[in-house]
Amino acid sequence: MNKLTPILLVVFALLAMPVWAKTILTKDNVERYLAMQPELMAFEERHPDNDSKDMVLESHCDWPRHYQSLKAQELDAGYIQGMEAIIKQYGFQPAEFLELSLKISWPLLEMSKPMLEMSHQMLEHLPDDMRAEQEAEMAQAMQVINLLEQCMTEADKKAAAGFQDQLIQQMMLHDEEGMDPEQLQQMMDMMQQN
Repeated sequence: MNKLTPILLVVFALLAMPVWAKTILTKDNVERYLAMQPELMAFEERHPDNDSKDMVLESHCDWPRHYQSLKAQELDAGYIQGMEAIIKQYGFQPAEFLELSLKISWPLLEMSKPMLEMSHQMLEHLPDDMRAEQEAEMAQAMQVINLLEQCMTEADKKAAAGFQDQLIQQMMLHDEEGMDPEQLQQMMDMMQQN
């Protein structure tokens, strides 16, 4: 028996073991993300002209590249600097925050996909200006869904599902229009069925 055989067997055994997939959706990251939401929402309210409906996401999973592309699409340097300052204050890098904020929305986006497809069929009955706005919002949502379908690992999906209730509760706290308890219960029931 060759002297290298035991070493090679150990190396092959290690390579054959399942690799634990990393996910950005950790408890610490989600808690920091949720903690920064009031500050981000206030910042967005002060900058109502910055609308993400026009954002273009390419079909790849290179988050730093996505961030640089989105940054290049934004015309207001003050907006970018302010947003980056908040993001860094909570210990995130901008590309990391982008990935986290998109992946954290996965369960809701996945659930909304059939509704988006049905709504698209009803657009022809809307006035032109309303239809254009709705089409842009739907196209943006589908763009994000398609990107996440490509980039979400099983570890990401499992982690996102684990934080789903916490995220819904946070959303309800910040929902301006409010949602009655029956609507909230229906939403949570639908999400648990998926």
